[in-house]
Order: sequence, then structure tokens, then C-alpha cells
Amino acid sequence: MKLIKTKFNELLYYIHEDNYKNYLMLKIIYTYGRNASEIFNLKNTDIDTIKDTITFHINTGDITYPLIPQIKDGLIGYIYDQELKQDDYIFRRPDEAMEIVIKKLNYYLDRTVDTLNKTIEFNCEKLTTKDFKILRGQHLFLDGAKLHVIHDLYRNSNIQSTKKNINYNELVELKFPCNTLDKVFQEFTDFNLYTDERFDDTDIFTVGDETESIIIELDYNEQTINLISDENELTSKIEEVPPAELCRMLRHMDTGNFRFINGLRFIKN
Repeated sequence: MKLIKTKFNELLYYIHEDNYKNYLMLKIIYTYGRNASEIFNLKNTDIDTIKDTITFHINTGDITYPLIPQIKDGLIGYIYDQELKQDDYIFRRPDEAMEIVIKKLNYYLDRTVDTLNKTIEFNCEKLTTKDFKILRGQHLFLDGAKLHVIHDLYRNSNIQSTKKNINYNELVELKFPCNTLDKVFQEFTDFNLYTDERFDDTDIFTVGDETESIIIELDYNEQTINLISDENELTSKIEEVPPAELCRMLRHMDTGNFRFINGLRFIKN
């Protein structure tokens, strides 16, 4: 991950004081997980201050989000100061090419990060507007948001695209130490959230094959994996697998009603 949340907030604060227009654009990109081109395509008519909504135009159609107070106030003030008409673009002139305005914003980000690195030892690598979108999902995940929340924000075509966008594997390694079973629980939780069923507070899995098996319970409230029935030989097989390796194998399995882990089959009861 390029920037932890505390450092990111420092960057936003600096931009807020340095260039409010750029701050407002980057804040919108980050808050709603959108692409820079969608922000530059925003028109005055896309902001509804009565219903408190903001509408973005993307390839698959229009998507509308709640207009949060901080962004609403910023947009109202900016639109008023710029004396924009109803059908005007908010952040670019009609004659400005999309690739040019995005390039300018990325150049500003590059220059700003370079300045901070030199003056306050910010220690951040180069950032682009695309990174702001990625960082939103990453920060949400590290703050405890489930993948489906991030998926709903990004409006990706599928969960795998969302995982790829936020570098999911890297985040799991960062969030959960490799020597704990927390990562295993995270994998089970993510696996279960993206089926069509509605799940209760716990789920029961049978782990094993036709000859031997154990039954485990996943408690989503307590975030624990509880052993319900025990076959000693099979239990020892699972315990011999390092948690990090167990998670790695889980992560690369196809979704369905069962998974194989170290040769053992997990079936949802």
C-alpha cells in the first residue's frame, strides 16, 4: 500500500491549504472511489442539493451516491465562486481535453508529494489520481469494511475485480499476522459473503473426506473458528499447515459450495 491513512490525511490537509480546487476533486475521487475522468465529466446539473445526491456518468450508465455534507458544502461554495451555469462542467472548460486536465492533476500530485518528501520527510512514493481511488478501498478494508461494501462503492463487475483493484492479498498479509488464524477466518468470511444465501451469525462446515472429517463453526460476531467434532488424525493434518499457507490456498480456490485445503474438502452444512 502506497500510503497509510494518517499520512494520506496529512497530504489532503496540505492540498486543502494549497489548492482548494484540486483538493475538492481529489476528495471526490477518494470518497466515492471514482476515476478522474468521471470527476472531470461532472456538470452542475449532476449535483442535487435538494435530494443530496451526486451522479457520475460511467461507461455502463449513471450511478448516484449520497452527497456527504463536507463535499456538498465545498461544491456549493466552489460553484458559486466560479459563477457556473446549470449545464457547465464543474472542474474543466468545455474546450479542455480530458487527457490534458488529468495530466495536469497528476502533475500537481507529483509535485506536491515531491515537495512534502523534501520538506517534512513525508517518505511517499509517486501518487496518481488512480492511487486515490485504490487507497479508498484499501483504507476501508483496513478499517474493517467487508469486501462487499468496497465492491458496492467501486461498482466493479465482480468481486475478483474489486480484490485486484485493492491488492487484496497484500492487504490480508498486512492486516493479519502470518502466525494467527485470523486470516483463515477472514478468508471464510469473504467466501461466504459472496454467495446468494443470507447467512446467520454462525456457519457450520464439515471438513474432510468420505472416511474422516471434523465439523467446525465460524462465529462471525466473535470472529472465532470453533471445533465442534474431532477426529484426531484429521485435526492434526490441519494444525500442521501454517496459517499463512492455509490462507494462501483458500485465496486461490474457486468459489462454490466447497473448497479443498491441503487435500481436505470444506463443505458448508
